Amino acid sequence: MISLVAIILIITGAIFFSILYFISVQPASLALRIGDRAFRLCGVLRMVAMIFELLAVAGYILFVFGDMYNYTITVQNVLLIRIIGILFTAATLVFMFIGAAVAGKEAALPNKETELYGGLYHYMRHPQTLSEMLSWFGIAMILNSLTLLLFSIIWIPLFISFTVIEDNDLAVRFGKQYLDYTEKVGIFWKKSKKK
Repeated sequence: MISLVAIILIITGAIFFSILYFISVQPASLALRIGDRAFRLCGVLRMVAMIFELLAVAGYILFVFGDMYNYTITVQNVLLIRIIGILFTAATLVFMFIGAAVAGKEAALPNKETELYGGLYHYMRHPQTLSEMLSWFGIAMILNSLTLLLFSIIWIPLFISFTVIEDNDLAVRFGKQYLDYTEKVGIFWKKSKKK
């Protein structure tokens, strides 16, 4: 029963998080249809999306207490796997908070007046997305769950699709300035200079 509840939490959290987050990263495109209130609406949707993401995290944690489908990564080196998971998750979260600090309020509440970021964003366009995407693997390692580690693969195409949708919206919002930026800076790494 616990496993079933956990699976429902993970799937429900992932679906609603994805839907709401997809909409929340499109304030400029939405503003073309409904006006400037789109920015506030996208901020609210992003906050609600985060609640559903936390629901999925709760499902991950609950899953290891269930009796179905939970296969461990290892039986002999559990502490080592958990330490690696903790270090990996801590690194991704620190990286995510650095990205959020550079982005400021825009990370949670899109604002029409926001300009392009500097700092970490000179090296990658979506540091927060990369960090969040990878943190699921760290959580699975902390929980020593091979099942959750494999399930975490599902987050990769979701988060990559978020970046594509957000890039399209940022191009609408900032125009040529953003398109020039995308020529120099990749989604998750700085592009090498062409000779």
